[in-house]
Amino acid sequence: MKEIFNNLQSREKSLLIILLCIIIIGMLLSSATNLYSNLNNSSQRLNSAKSDYDYVYQQAEVLSLNLAQKGFLLNAENTYAELDKMAKDFELINYTLTSNDSELKVVYILNDLEKSLLFIEESVKVIGITPAFIDVSRLNEIKRFTITFNIK
Repeated sequence: MKEIFNNLQSREKSLLIILLCIIIIGMLLSSATNLYSNLNNSSQRLNSAKSDYDYVYQQAEVLSLNLAQKGFLLNAENTYAELDKMAKDFELINYTLTSNDSELKVVYILNDLEKSLLFIEESVKVIGITPAFIDVSRLNEIKRFTITFNIK
C-alpha cells in the first residue's frame, strides 16, 4: 500500500490526502450531528417525564391534603386530646388550643427553640397537616409561638 502511494504523482497524493481529510471531517460532522440529535431527543423526553412527575406530585399532594383534613375532622377530639398530652410532655407555658370552622390555632410560650421545633414536628404528625402559618414573637427572653393549621 505504501509502494502504491509512493508511486503516485504529487498531484494525485495531494488529492488522496484531501479526499481522506474530507471523509474524516464528514464522519466527525455526522457523529456530532447524531450526538446533537440524541441530546435534543433526550432533553425532550426529560422535559416530558418531568412534566408528568410534577403533575402526579401535585395531584398526590392535593389528595394527601384532602385525606389528612378528612382524617383530622373525623378524629378531632382524639387529636385535641393528643395535642394536650404533648403540651404537658413538652412543658409548654400558657398553652392554648383554639379551633373554628377553618383553622386550628396553637399558642404557647417556650424559650427552648429546639424543643419548640420538636413540638411542631410532633403536632404535624398527630394532625396530619403542615402548618399554614408559624409566628414567633419575642418580648425580652420570652418567645411566644403561634401555629395555625388550615383544616378546611
